Amino acid sequence: MNSRLKVVLGLAVIFAIGIATGVLIAPHFQKHDHAKAFPAAEWIESTVADYRARLNLSTEEENQVRSSITTAAKEIIQVRSETQTKMQGIIETMNGRILPTLDATRQVTLQQWLEEKRTQMSKAKKPAQ
Repeated sequence: MNSRLKVVLGLAVIFAIGIATGVLIAPHFQKHDHAKAFPAAEWIESTVADYRARLNLSTEEENQVRSSITTAAKEIIQVRSETQTKMQGIIETMNGRILPTLDATRQVTLQQWLEEKRTQMSKAKKPAQ
């Protein structure tokens, strides 16, 4: 066997091992929980407590600090919501690009899978009763 063939076969084996590793490992990273809601009330209270303790705030100063922190919490919630919406749009665009590259059977499979994910996400968003 000449050295070129050995190099090509070696690279092919390494490539195949990389694919196999990716197929085995990647699903574990995709099964994460979706972003949890920002715990605004807890964050506000702990942040106010930190400011109170470190700055020895008077009641009036604490009220002013609480107001600023509460405003920041509302802004954080808004940014998280906007970011989540943008990320969902990116994923929908990605799937829209992938769909036409698949044969008919795989298109149906992808559409069913995406519907399952939508159903799971909508169940996760509903509060427990």
